[in-house]
Amino acid sequence: MNRQATAHLTALFGTLLLDQITKFAVDRALPLYGSVTVIPGFFNLVHVRNKGMAFGVMNRPGAEFFFVLLVAAGVIAIGVLSYWYFSRRDTQSFSL
Repeated sequence: MNRQATAHLTALFGTLLLDQITKFAVDRALPLYGSVTVIPGFFNLVHVRNKGMAFGVMNRPGAEFFFVLLVAAGVIAIGVLSYWYFSRRDTQSFSL
């Protein structure tokens, strides 16, 4: 694996690790529905649960089909991006 791929994978797994650490810290430090004021009147951290994804899209009855569709789309996207990433030559850029 080349140096650039190693840097990208390190950033990816570092981000995932940081995400899980912050979720663990919130779970341990704040009770469910607890709140901590960071900037008064502007920014609070609140511990809530969301079984769905963004804006609770999957948090409704009968969402099983959408879950399967989401997983399939994710697997396809990972496959396409992996193929694109690893099929590029070192001399080609990744700009859009």
